[in-house]
Amino acid sequence: MLKKIGILGGGQLGRMLQEVAQKMNLPVWCMDKTKDSPAALFRDFFVQGDILNYDDVINFSADKDIITVEIEHVNLDALKELESQGKEVHPNPHALGIIKNKNKQKEFYSDLGIPVPIYWNFSDKNEALEIFSQWRDKVPFIYKSAEMGYDGKGVRTIRLQQDVEDLDNVAGSFEEKINIEIEVAVMIARSTNGKYVIYPPVGMYFDEGNHILSEVHYPIQLSSDWIAQMNDIAVKVTESLNICGLCAFEFFITTQGQVILNEIAPRPHNSMHISMNNAVCSQFEQHIRAISGLPLGSPVMDKKGIMYNIIGKDTDFGPTNWIGWENVLGMENVFIHLYGKSVIKPARKMGHINIVGEGFTQLKEKLHIIKDQFKNNNNG
Repeated sequence: MLKKIGILGGGQLGRMLQEVAQKMNLPVWCMDKTKDSPAALFRDFFVQGDILNYDDVINFSADKDIITVEIEHVNLDALKELESQGKEVHPNPHALGIIKNKNKQKEFYSDLGIPVPIYWNFSDKNEALEIFSQWRDKVPFIYKSAEMGYDGKGVRTIRLQQDVEDLDNVAGSFEEKINIEIEVAVMIARSTNGKYVIYPPVGMYFDEGNHILSEVHYPIQLSSDWIAQMNDIAVKVTESLNICGLCAFEFFITTQGQVILNEIAPRPHNSMHISMNNAVCSQFEQHIRAISGLPLGSPVMDKKGIMYNIIGKDTDFGPTNWIGWENVLGMENVFIHLYGKSVIKPARKMGHINIVGEGFTQLKEKLHIIKDQFKNNNNG
C-alpha cells in the first residue's frame, strides 16, 4: 500500500513536489497558511493551516504516514510528537532543530571539524553592538539572523555601527566576509535505507543587492579535489544528522582555493531547479523517492544548463502582468516554470526559467534575450 505523504508548506517547492507526485499517482498533500499559495493548484490535495501552529500540524498529519517539509520554519514540538507516535518525519526533528537555526548550524559544523567562516554568535542587539566594537577592523562583514532567514531575508552587510543599530533585536551572528572565487551548491539525496546519490556541483550567482540567488550554471570548472571535499562533507553531515531526503549544501570556494561550508537546507533547493530539465531524475522526484524508501533515481545531468530566477524588482508592486513570455516559449530548449503567485513585489521569487542544450555560448545568448524580453509590465 502506498504511504500517504504530508508536506508542511505550500510554496513553490511544495507545488513542484506535488507535480511529481501527481505524475507518479502518489498520495501527497500540502498544508499552508495562505489559501492561494502555489500548492493550492492541487486543491484536492491541499489543506489550509499554519505550519507554525502545533494543533494545525498535528491535525494535518493525523492520517499521513510520512511528514516532510518544504521550508525549515515549522513547529518542532509537533514534529517531535508525531515522531513519538510512530510517524516517519523527514528530516527528523533533531536535525531540523539544528538546521533551522543558523547559529546552531555553525556550531555543529565546527564541532565536526568542517571549515566555516570565522563567526561570532550573539543573542540580542546589545550583544551584537558589543561584538561590533571588537570587529571594527573586520568591516565589511556579514550579518545573519539565527532564524527565519531565507531568500536573502535576514542577511545584511555590516559596514557601520548604525547598520548594527538598525538590526532587529534577535539572535544572530557576524561572519567574516570571504574573498569568494565562486559559490557552489552540492545536492545529496539519502534514502531511508542509508543509500545516497549526489548530484554534480553547480555554480551559483547572486544578486549582490538582496543576496538572492539569480542564476545557476552547469557544468562548472572545479578541481577533482574540491569536488571530493564537498561530497565528503555532504555525506558526513547527512549521516551525522541521519537526514533522509534531499539536503542542499552551499559552499564558498575562496580565492585561495579553500572549500568553506556556508549553510545547508534539508529539502528541495533553488540551486537544483535546473535538474527539472537537464537531469535523469529531478530533485523533486528524488526527494519523494528518498523519503518513501523507493529506489533512488540517477543524479546524472546529461545536458548543460542555466537556471534563471524570475524575481520581483524594486519597482514591482501589485498584480502580475507578464510580457514577452510567448517569445520565450517559442525558444527551443527553454522551459518556463511560473509559481502561480498573482502578486509581485520586490525580491519575491515568481518563477524560474531553465535553458538547456549543448553549448554554453548559445545558452548565454538565449539568457540575454530572456532577460531583455521576459518582464512584468507594471503599467499593465
